[in-house]
Amino acid sequence: MAEPQTLQSPSPAGPSPAGPRAVAPPLAKPPATGLSASPPPAGEPPKGAAGKKQPKDKRSKEQIKADADATEARRLLDLWLKYKAFLVLAFSKNRLAPDAERQFLEVTSELQKQQRILMPFVPRDVDFGVDRMSKLLRGAITLQHLRELPEADKKKIFAEWHSIYVLVTRCAGAMHFIAEGYVHKAVIKEEMGLKGLKSGGGSAQTGIPWHKNPSAVTMLIVGVVVVFFLLYYLGKLPF
Repeated sequence: MAEPQTLQSPSPAGPSPAGPRAVAPPLAKPPATGLSASPPPAGEPPKGAAGKKQPKDKRSKEQIKADADATEARRLLDLWLKYKAFLVLAFSKNRLAPDAERQFLEVTSELQKQQRILMPFVPRDVDFGVDRMSKLLRGAITLQHLRELPEADKKKIFAEWHSIYVLVTRCAGAMHFIAEGYVHKAVIKEEMGLKGLKSGGGSAQTGIPWHKNPSAVTMLIVGVVVVFFLLYYLGKLPF
């Protein structure tokens, strides 16, 4: 039986007399992964189809804000419609799911948060029923509480929901038109009496000095005449 051959290490002087030197096979190349050898420098967008630079938004800052405001108004409308679905569930005889109460409280919380988001930028004369909505949300504690209400109260809640829905829809429409470029001019009823005089004769003319406001000047003249005749009737005039 032949003895197995043993590979000897090559000597520095040259090949071994026992035979040719064994050559190690070439190293296999690592499989291609599609990834670059090193990450791109900081601040530089990645290359490739997924790393294409997004086109620059050509809208002005005012337009971007107007579009964002319109989106927030639309979100309030969507939440209010979702709230109605919970009212329908509460007033029905269907079994309440285990997580229905949790979802109802989440929608209620989101509505209250969305009110606070909208209030700073909605025009003063655009009423989306914030006070009425808050009152309705505070009164509806849980779905089970709503279910146990008398039928007359349930009808009132539905009627109030619909009235607020009309206001929220108008608000969303107004914010949409503003985003489209419509210039909104606030029209607010003038405040009469002493409060109106102090504010310049009406909220629609805010920023005008009272002595240049016709309504304020008229009210002031009428007030002076009334005081004059009252003092004359009482004999309190110094002349």
